[in-house]
Amino acid sequence: MRVNIRKYWSIANLLVTVLVLQATIAKGSGLACANTNDRYFLIFDNGRIIKQDHNVAQKYWVGHNYIAFVDYMSSLRVFYKSHALELTSGISEITPDDSMFVWFSAGTLRAWKNGEVFLINRFVEFYKINEGTVVFFDKNERTLNVWYDGQTYIIDENHVEFPLTSMQISYQTVAWQTPDYQFKLFINGNIISKPIYEENLLYQTGKHFCVINNPVSHEFEMLTQNGIYTLESTHAKWWQTKYEKLLYLSNSDDLKVVTGEYTSIIGNSMPEIKLLTNRGLFYDRSQQIYYYENHIERFIINYIPNYYYVFNDYFMFRNELGQVQIWDRGGEEFPPLSPAAEITPMTNVLVISEATKTSFWYKNKRWDYQ
Repeated sequence: MRVNIRKYWSIANLLVTVLVLQATIAKGSGLACANTNDRYFLIFDNGRIIKQDHNVAQKYWVGHNYIAFVDYMSSLRVFYKSHALELTSGISEITPDDSMFVWFSAGTLRAWKNGEVFLINRFVEFYKINEGTVVFFDKNERTLNVWYDGQTYIIDENHVEFPLTSMQISYQTVAWQTPDYQFKLFINGNIISKPIYEENLLYQTGKHFCVINNPVSHEFEMLTQNGIYTLESTHAKWWQTKYEKLLYLSNSDDLKVVTGEYTSIIGNSMPEIKLLTNRGLFYDRSQQIYYYENHIERFIINYIPNYYYVFNDYFMFRNELGQVQIWDRGGEEFPPLSPAAEITPMTNVLVISEATKTSFWYKNKRWDYQ
């Protein structure tokens, strides 16, 4: 279905101290895969090791709730809910996202999401995906479009070239600047047009909002469907978003996280580690690592490791002794690994390769391929 958006909102400046945002996000776990020394392609699914193919996969991508792979016959397949399905042949690349992926061939863009295949458009010249939302330019109709949840919206039209100079995408939300530097924002079916004629405008989208350093008012603002809210009276120095979450550093060096109806100050300087996930936030303060979720801060370790990996509320790192250590929702794990073991993290699973042996570490247990 294709919808032409012609509704423009006129919005006025408002001052508030909180914002209310909700999100439904895929929070999968327990998925991993590996090519073995004896040339099998294995899939690990929440404690089950599946010999998926008797030949290695050419390529694979692990999402939050799927594993996409190009098999030995050059067919694109997807493993989802304990089953593998062939999608097409002759495709060697996809663009993965948390719970979906797209593939492009001869101008045609298709998507897989939660077990369904969607034809997005047959005349695509440019596309970009983030947080389950796809923006693409239709070279036949000369329109800029956004696609999510099986529906396409026209958000800009009648252009010879791409109708934008910059763009940000989040869940059901797109912000862009036109060639004459007019700022536009699409939020779940509606467009807000704001005449900010600034060549190097700094902005970032989140789910159903966009933050911006306003060059006219010199304030750090949040644009939503309900109005413009002033978050800071001066420009922010830095920011990051993930779905409904916003993390930013104010001009006075306060590190603030905005989740739901709450704004919390969690530091007074720019952290070295600052990783928003689908569940929460990992960050450091005074050389100590913390995890923040649902307005609760949890201590993890008292130093910054040289190597670390995060997924949702899972933190894997090499400790000061060189051992692999895992912090998983507050619990600690120490996988017993030999010095020669190679590890590859996927979701909240470790793929372990030792000589000719392949194993998986998941929920404080080792699963060996026999």
